[in-house]
Amino acid sequence: SPHPKDNPDYSFDLPKRIRRYGMRAVLTARFIEGQVYVADSFDFPQTAVQGDDADGRWKTKHLSKMVANAGWQSVAFIDTAANYNEDFLVAQNNLPKSIFFRSVRANVFDLMSYKTLVITKAALQELEDRLDEDLQKARMREKRKLL
Repeated sequence: SPHPKDNPDYSFDLPKRIRRYGMRAVLTARFIEGQVYVADSFDFPQTAVQGDDADGRWKTKHLSKMVANAGWQSVAFIDTAANYNEDFLVAQNNLPKSIFFRSVRANVFDLMSYKTLVITKAALQELEDRLDEDLQKARMREKRKLL
């Protein structure tokens, strides 16, 4: 046949330096807009919910109420892999226009797609380390020394 079976792929990956600049630009823009919130963790806040159904676990209704009270329309929750909270993830999965991902998986597209960013302190530290060019250069020098 005159047409190839597989369409050629013309996509390409951006250099890491350019991706870091994009991440910094998005985080800076969200910060200037006042749409970045830093949390200690995503553990269930004992004082947030009153009543007999507060069993110390996240439920969708609790998280939905918190998001609605804060006025967040679309929100990205970012945490580290070490501080993973299963109950929070289950509650978040039921919310429309929200996403949960680990800081190592953060990318420009996801950060641009959600208006509000809620980041734990540990995840913020990981993102800072990842986006710090001097730190990245020092790591590359150490790698070269080991080789």
